[in-house]
Amino acid sequence: MNHNPLKSLNSFSVRHSVSLSALSGDFLTYVELMYPVEITLNLIKEKKEPRFDYRSYRCSFFQRGKRVADIVTEAPIIPMNLFQIIRDIPLARGALFKPIESKKIELSVTTENVGTEIIRVSLISLDEITTVGKCSAPGDTTSELSLITPGLKKLDIGPAIASDHGHMTVWRPAGTATFPPNVIKEFIKNYCVTTGD
Repeated sequence: MNHNPLKSLNSFSVRHSVSLSALSGDFLTYVELMYPVEITLNLIKEKKEPRFDYRSYRCSFFQRGKRVADIVTEAPIIPMNLFQIIRDIPLARGALFKPIESKKIELSVTTENVGTEIIRVSLISLDEITTVGKCSAPGDTTSELSLITPGLKKLDIGPAIASDHGHMTVWRPAGTATFPPNVIKEFIKNYCVTTGD
């Protein structure tokens, strides 16, 4: 098939997800570390479906002019709006999650007459966020919260009130407000693991 696979891959914008659905490989011989390996990528099949397209690629590995391995993949190309529906994971109220060990998760807390503090997150759920240490915000005062990702992106989650528990502070939405569930769920999916409780 006369097709430039890199061009087709680059044609996808951030509005699509490429999800691996099948993978097979043939490893034909040993590869020697002292010689370079050349790789080719070829589109071998394209199938259009009502909801999204499927594409299969063959990645071939060559060393010293000899084919040493083939890997064939199949991947659906899913529009992001549909992908977010498919990948929506229901989280139970009260289910607790902790940051992945390698990730530093912080909370920006802005309180009138106090200013902005950055404190470390130890637990998170749809209904509350627990931070390490005592916060300067008075318990009866509403503070504006933003989660800070490891890439330093700020995600505003709205007003909350602190509850002091000595060595930690628990934050719950102020009044009848709730934390935005989609923001919290996406944050948990990307940066947290379950506590098992």
